Amino acid sequence: MVPFSAVRFWLVGSVVVGLLIGWQAAVTGLAEASRVNNLIGVISVRAQSPRNSGPGSTSTVLRKEGLADEIAQLRQTYGGQLAEYRAAYNDYQVSRAELQQLNTLKSLEKAVQSTKEAMRLRDMVLKTYLTLVRLELIDTFGVTAEYRQLAVDNIDATIAQLDNHQFEAEQIGNRAEVVALADRFGPIGTAADQNAAYAKILLKLGRLQNVFELAESLNERIQATDITDLPQLTQNERLRAYDQTNLEFSRVEVKLRETTAGLAPDDGRNRLQTDLNRRLSEVFAELSRLVALLDELAGEVSDG
Repeated sequence: MVPFSAVRFWLVGSVVVGLLIGWQAAVTGLAEASRVNNLIGVISVRAQSPRNSGPGSTSTVLRKEGLADEIAQLRQTYGGQLAEYRAAYNDYQVSRAELQQLNTLKSLEKAVQSTKEAMRLRDMVLKTYLTLVRLELIDTFGVTAEYRQLAVDNIDATIAQLDNHQFEAEQIGNRAEVVALADRFGPIGTAADQNAAYAKILLKLGRLQNVFELAESLNERIQATDITDLPQLTQNERLRAYDQTNLEFSRVEVKLRETTAGLAPDDGRNRLQTDLNRRLSEVFAELSRLVALLDELAGEVSDG
């Protein structure tokens, strides 16, 4: 007879440790998005200035409802499911300890049932998390279409596997089936972990690309402003500021292009995630400086 302790429940290790802090990770993702939105907010305010606005105003582009309500609702669902999963995992640990101590049929039945429930809830919360990431990918401006489609297809395939695994978890009834099903989760959990990490990198890059494009649009309108009526000294200062801003745009554009080129999905996942996150941090720093310059320049133009 296979000992119950042999159930490698895959409730430890990088996949599920990441899941257990997944809600906090989602909050971290919101914080990152908030910092990007702050940059967009600066651009939006300047774009609405009478001196900077015109046909195709950035403020019009920014008003995008998209899937925001559905995403917000799904975040709440994910938080509730994660709490259920944590409770079920604690029950699983208690029942496993009781089985090891008592080794009775009653304790075995309890352990099997608690394991089934924890596996079912784990599959459910992973599906919700992947669905959330999927919707954010679809809803985010700036994500390269080719990589977005690849990520969405991979997520859909993993969700289908989780659906099947969850169905099996609801059907199993004895210890041997629990052990076999727990083993089958291994590659599914790894795929879920990798696909989510890749998608989150695409989201970060897409948000930064969106900020860059909005800033570029505002910069074009600022530099199209007629400065011929200004004193010559002011004109010279303004032209030097334009040159500096254009140089910053070129630097950020190069970094964005290099980062996008590093998105090849065949690369080693750990190296890919570490390297791209480092590059994205550099892009964000450069982009923040660029938006600050643009904000100052837009203020000068508005003051006339």
